[in-house]
Amino acid sequence: IAVKLYDVLMNEKNLKNKNKSKIIDLNKVYDIIFNKTKLNENQKTFLALNLEILSQIETKKSCLLAVDMLESGDILDKYFINIPKINNTKTMQEFDDYGLNYAYPLDQEIYDNLQSIIDNKGSMKDILDFLIALQQKQKCFTNYKTMKTILSYIMNTVYFSKCASDDDEKNEELAKSLLIAKRIKQKTELGRIINLLHCKGEEKDDEEEDEEDEEDEEDEEEEPDDEDEEIDGHSVLIISNIISISSSLNNSNNGLLSLLKTIEVANLIK
Repeated sequence: IAVKLYDVLMNEKNLKNKNKSKIIDLNKVYDIIFNKTKLNENQKTFLALNLEILSQIETKKSCLLAVDMLESGDILDKYFINIPKINNTKTMQEFDDYGLNYAYPLDQEIYDNLQSIIDNKGSMKDILDFLIALQQKQKCFTNYKTMKTILSYIMNTVYFSKCASDDDEKNEELAKSLLIAKRIKQKTELGRIINLLHCKGEEKDDEEEDEEDEEDEEDEEEEPDDEDEEIDGHSVLIISNIISISSSLNNSNNGLLSLLKTIEVANLIK
């Protein structure tokens, strides 16, 4: 069903229909599924169908198109919030298994608490503590909305507003100070925030990693390298958001290249 619905969405005649009101978009698809069928009577199948449609868009097109469709149709707040047992751990795990954490509908309280931190000019540590507290509470703890809000606030506050005009060397040093930790295997506050925005938990500390490295050394040698490994969708969204933030400043993307290079060096792209 999901594949057929994807084909309808992306059908060339549908997309080029001059009568905009007759174009079948994601909003119309979910409106039918949620409001004009009884599919929600089978919770497991209903959840899988909703996520599979989105997964088809992400896999065959991109996560950027998926988010654009989610945002334009207000899908999270109009539909996904009404998925049966949406706050259930198993439901969150399903979103995580699909790699669609960014599409999980968070409670309004989370958005309000985040906005309160920003309104009070909170520090990076305040944002980090906010994310860590959420991560310890629930499996899906951030989505494309909170990602956009957090990156916009932090990047404007601690980086782009402090970039030197036409001085790539100084900008690179600023980026390194924010993203490169003094000790190996440690992350800066900003690095940890970016890691959490991938919807993954905090990584283990140095000692635990060292022990596991020693135990798995031989296994790593035997494992074949993954060819054409796909970049995590959350990484794509993070980079896209950063580029959009820079472009909105209308300053010839001053400091953007230095920041992107440093993010890659800091191994923050999954």
